[in-house]
Amino acid sequence: MRPRILGLALAASLALSAIWFRASLHAADGTPPAPPPPGAPGAPPAGARPPRDPARMAAMRDSVMNALLEKIKGHENEPAESVFKDVRVLKGIPAGRFLRIMNMGFANSLGVGCGHCHVPGKWESEEKKDKQIARAMWNMTQTINNDLLAKIEGLDDDNRVVNCTTCHRGDTTPALNMPAPAPSH
Repeated sequence: MRPRILGLALAASLALSAIWFRASLHAADGTPPAPPPPGAPGAPPAGARPPRDPARMAAMRDSVMNALLEKIKGHENEPAESVFKDVRVLKGIPAGRFLRIMNMGFANSLGVGCGHCHVPGKWESEEKKDKQIARAMWNMTQTINNDLLAKIEGLDDDNRVVNCTTCHRGDTTPALNMPAPAPSH
């Protein structure tokens, strides 16, 4: 019964955090700030993604994570699957560490918030395909780390790990291009 109660408390806490974050993005009267008109200084090019504010995103994620850590106080060392609903990967990881991995390992590495993979208020929901993709990517990194890199002779232990950041570098699209080399003089 305790996991269900914690799941409900977790959902309520995250829903309130999401409401607080959305409210912090709006003016005092509750209206969202108007974007600059197309072609105006500071306006993004047509079809461009809206600019991200990594510091604001990190602060929002940290606030949600800290609220959740407070909600599970006393249970943070229990396995994640006994504290949260529908944990399919990262089983056996302590619940407190699980939240930190979600925040820094997944969300920070892709430059996203919790709502990228989760439906706020329905955190165990399978509605978003990005949640399944994240699980599959986790399994892929485990295969690379445990099966493939371990077989490469001459690699020291510090070079035998890939994670989300290895490819994503703070963006949902993996980094496919190397920056141009600096000209040599």
